[in-house]
Amino acid sequence: MIEVEETDGGLRAVDVAKNEVEIEIEDWVPREVSLGFDRDVELVVSGEAREIRVPLQALTVESIGQDRLRWVQFDENLSVPRDNHLIQADNVLPTFIRVNSEISISSDRATEHMVLSFPVKTLVSVGFRSHVSYPTGRLRVPPTVEGVAHAISSFSKVHKTDTPDRSYPSMRAHPPLLEVSDDVSIDDELGSNPDQNLVIQIPRSLESLFAVAPLSYYLGASIRVSHDVTPVIKFDSLVYQFPGANTFAEEVAAIMTRVFYLDCLVRNAGPYGFEIHELDLLDRLPLDTERLYGLSMSKRLKAYLDVPFDDVAECFPEWPLAVSMDSKVDNIPALPHLLDRLSLIFPPESKPIDERTIVERSLNDFRRSSTNDRCNTDDHRTEKIVPELRYGNVHGWMADGLPVDAFKCPPEAFSNRLDYLDQSHPFSVAVILNDVDMDAEFSKVVTTYQSRADTFSIDVDVMYKLCTDELATLFRSSYDFVHYIGHCDPEGLRCHDGHLSVSDIPEVSVQSFFLNACRSYEEGLDLIRRGSVAGAVTIGDVLDEQARKVGTTFARLMGRGYSIEQSLRLSRARAIMNRQYGVVGDGTHVLTQGISSPPPILSLKKTTGGHYLLSSNCNSPNFHGSIYRLKTAPKPLILGNQTPHAVTERELKAVLRESEEPVIYNDKLYWSDELLEELF
Repeated sequence: MIEVEETDGGLRAVDVAKNEVEIEIEDWVPREVSLGFDRDVELVVSGEAREIRVPLQALTVESIGQDRLRWVQFDENLSVPRDNHLIQADNVLPTFIRVNSEISISSDRATEHMVLSFPVKTLVSVGFRSHVSYPTGRLRVPPTVEGVAHAISSFSKVHKTDTPDRSYPSMRAHPPLLEVSDDVSIDDELGSNPDQNLVIQIPRSLESLFAVAPLSYYLGASIRVSHDVTPVIKFDSLVYQFPGANTFAEEVAAIMTRVFYLDCLVRNAGPYGFEIHELDLLDRLPLDTERLYGLSMSKRLKAYLDVPFDDVAECFPEWPLAVSMDSKVDNIPALPHLLDRLSLIFPPESKPIDERTIVERSLNDFRRSSTNDRCNTDDHRTEKIVPELRYGNVHGWMADGLPVDAFKCPPEAFSNRLDYLDQSHPFSVAVILNDVDMDAEFSKVVTTYQSRADTFSIDVDVMYKLCTDELATLFRSSYDFVHYIGHCDPEGLRCHDGHLSVSDIPEVSVQSFFLNACRSYEEGLDLIRRGSVAGAVTIGDVLDEQARKVGTTFARLMGRGYSIEQSLRLSRARAIMNRQYGVVGDGTHVLTQGISSPPPILSLKKTTGGHYLLSSNCNSPNFHGSIYRLKTAPKPLILGNQTPHAVTERELKAVLRESEEPVIYNDKLYWSDELLEELF
């Protein structure tokens, strides 16, 4: 999954998702001997070196003579005595450096590197790990509740630990894929159900099974189904009965968040613990973390159910992903992908949306469509709905209807993603202008993508006025991203010789896309059904000027490592008709690497005393349970927490100068350089 090549100045590593990191090494001489790792690394190279420079990110040092890991401050100069050290740099590809030596550690702000210097040329081993998660095999299951329950009960076998460290994403593995087949029996495929101490009993229904699947996967609990039973958890000769005050799915979500976040506290008593910000909550919770760390999950569960978690629940991050999913057999193959992200799963609930026809009619003259051939505003092939959003920072919709504020995800979007894990060529973008009147957006978008070539391997192709055959050929090509600027009519994407309907293309090979054209939802959904992973679309008519703002902002965000859903959600903040944009496919999909994984979204407020409160939203279902650290924050936090901290004007200027992140200030979206100019 990772390839490493020697460069003129060090090493360059790249994984199958085209994430790459380059480290500079002084006086590098390759050696065959490895110092060994007690971490999950995928590839190791060894050699002698005098100095190693890694991109400026959070750095930890673990030494045999220390009891705990040690964070290295971003501006700290640190001398570490001779010992057997393991240094971890949290890059887009986590980098591990094993060395038995004295080390001097410093930061070089000018070149944005952390510098590790040794007194003499020293043997070092460098290990790399990818965040990309592969399924651990494939299981065939019959289309029955019992068959799927049996498969999910086996998923916890892929976990790498039974301790609370399971809450770290690196200690959880992707469950096996599920293939539904009528000609397979449970025992033939999986063998007998293992005798486990944790059992969840549920009624015989796919709806109950889907809801409980994430909890079963994380706890390592077997699922038993039966007609007309009350849902319970059985463990250690005890029975926990779900309260019944809310829906079953909501009660499962409450248990899931309780167990997971309390594991995030208790794990810090173990060998991989940190002094995180949230440990202060232990003053309010009667938890003996030293004792609990060594207990089984069933014994920890009993202790967790006895503490007043509701008193502190708001102090933990919002759960990163929740998906509303119809209880249909067709959705079964999506389960392993959702569980890999620890997504909560709910039955779909929604209500119709008011189209605000009076406002839309008042804006008709300014919509993105030509004067003589306006978009068909009466085309309602799919009913727009407002989903009931529960427990999640990001929401997916796997049911009927066109959702607003949730990404619409056919189940094949997840399996499509596996077809695009390839290191063989650089990240490729095609920008298409099919209407010369939209050249302003086109020029800015092209410049935005090309600017990333300085720090990331990327090829950008530009195309004009494609005919239907040319556009169809492009969708069958292997571009990682296609940014289409033009028009979309009920007949399809408008070309100068007619219309292209994606439904006429048997198979597409474009990984992701942005169809910035009126009412492109159906065409985007067809791209997902035929092979793409995710894309941004419009679910109605959009204003020309607003489309330019959304398109250029999206290009900049997506090109810096934000997911498709995040990129569009932030971009919509610059549009008046912002609810006319949506995401189809796997909205959590990330196309390119950022400076960090995941990249942060900063929020800023000015206090009455003239100071500022700065917070960072680092939330991603792909890294759920990780920790992160702001350069100005005193302690690391659980990923997703947004604890504001006061910064001086001088500190704020430094943050804005050194970052390229979006900043929310006074409910408006700025880039850091824009806000620096506005404020100072």
